[in-house]
Amino acid sequence: MIIAFLIWHIVIMLVLYIILNKKKSLFDDRFANTVAIVASFTFSFQLTLLLVLLYSRPFVVVLMGSWLVATIVAYGFGSFVRSDHIIHSQFLTLQGVISGAMLGAVLKNPALCQLPLSSNTWFISIDGLAGFMALTVTLFYLLLLYAFSV
Repeated sequence: MIIAFLIWHIVIMLVLYIILNKKKSLFDDRFANTVAIVASFTFSFQLTLLLVLLYSRPFVVVLMGSWLVATIVAYGFGSFVRSDHIIHSQFLTLQGVISGAMLGAVLKNPALCQLPLSSNTWFISIDGLAGFMALTVTLFYLLLLYAFSV
C-alpha cells in the first residue's frame, strides 16, 4: 500500500511539474516562490516519510537518497523564474527531509518519544497515515494549479 502511495506521489509531482513548466512564462515571481515553497517541502516530507516507513535499511542511506531526489525536484521547481528561489527551495527541502524522517522514525518506534507501547493504539496505522498524506499532498498540488488558474 505504501508503494502505491509513493508511486502516486511521484506521478502527481511529475504532472504538476509538466503543467507548470509549460506555462512558466505566465506567472510572476511571487507565484514562482510559492510554487517552490509548497512543492519542495511537501515532496521532500512525503518522500522521506514513505521511504523511512518502507525500507529498513540504515537510516542515513534512506535520508541521503530521499534528500538527493528531493534536491533535484526542488531545483526544478525553484528555477522556474529566478535562480534565488533555488536556495529557498533547497532550504525547505532539507526541512522536509528532516521532518519526514523524524515522523517516520516515531511511527516505527513510538518509544523514541518516550511514549509507552500501550499508547500505540491511538496512533493512526501506517497505511492510514500514508493515505492521508497522499490525500493532503494531492490537495496541495490541486490548490497550486487552482491558484495558477485564478
